[in-house]
Amino acid sequence: LHGLLRIFGNHWEVGIWLQIILQTFFGILMYFGIRRMTGKLPAILVLIFICFAPVSVSAGITYSPQMLYLCLFGGVFLLLADYMCRSARDTNPIGMWVYTIILGILIGFTWYVDVTGLLLLLPLVCIGMVNGTVGRAMLSFLRFIVILFVSFSAFAGMIFFDAVLSHS
Repeated sequence: LHGLLRIFGNHWEVGIWLQIILQTFFGILMYFGIRRMTGKLPAILVLIFICFAPVSVSAGITYSPQMLYLCLFGGVFLLLADYMCRSARDTNPIGMWVYTIILGILIGFTWYVDVTGLLLLLPLVCIGMVNGTVGRAMLSFLRFIVILFVSFSAFAGMIFFDAVLSHS
C-alpha cells in the first residue's frame, strides 16, 4: 500500500482498489484450487459466493489486512489441491516428499499469520480415503503426519523468531 500511495498519490481510492484487486486474486486462486479438487461447478459456486456475499463485499471496500491474508490462504490452498492430485498419481516419490515438506512449512506460516490456516489440514485428513489401496492409504497417512509435524515446527519456529526479534 505504501508503494502504491507513493506512485499514485495519497488518495483513499488507491487503498480501495488494492483491496478489490486482492479480493479478485483470492477468488481466482480459490476457483482454481477448488476446480482442481472437485470440479467446475463447485468452483463456480464458491467464486460466486466469494464475489457476492455481503461479508466479502464489505471486506473488499474496507482497509484491512484480511484480503492480503486471504490471498496467502488461497495460494496455499491451490498448492494443497495440486498436492492432493499429485499424491493420487505419485509418479515421483522423492519429489512428493519435498513437496510434502514445503507444503508443511507453508501451512505452518499460514497458521502463524492467522489460526484459520489450520483449516488447510482438513483436506489432508481425507486424502487416505481417496487413494484406494491400503499401502497408498498408509503412505498418505505418513505424509499427513510429516506435514503435521513440519507445520507445527514451522509455526513454533516463527513464534520463536518473532520473540527473538521483539526481545520478548
